[in-house]
Amino acid sequence: MDKRTQKKKIIIEILLFLLKFNLILIPFYLVIYLDLDFYPAQRLFANLVGNFLELLGISVEVSGIFIYARDLAIDISRDCIGWKGAYSLTALVLASPGKFKKKIKNKRRKFNLGSRKYPL
Repeated sequence: MDKRTQKKKIIIEILLFLLKFNLILIPFYLVIYLDLDFYPAQRLFANLVGNFLELLGISVEVSGIFIYARDLAIDISRDCIGWKGAYSLTALVLASPGKFKKKIKNKRRKFNLGSRKYPL
């Protein structure tokens, strides 16, 4: 294969990755545009952080999505729960070149999810 053909293949692969990545991110953009509410997840995260701080010996009070510690009020916004990073990482993995079944199979092996065959 000559250099020109190799470069074309690489460019096509890059363009396919970018196309898949942006298509997978459409729900991400919709959530941001529609300003959807993550209140239950925010409350759960606030309670988890509050319990962790109490384990460390810090006196806190959790009220909804607010954590009060001494003179400090902490607001757990929807950006605090990490949904953007988790979604983006998942989109990157799914958009990367390779077969989906092979990616899942490698993840099962990496996290030792057993030898049982799971239908995909």
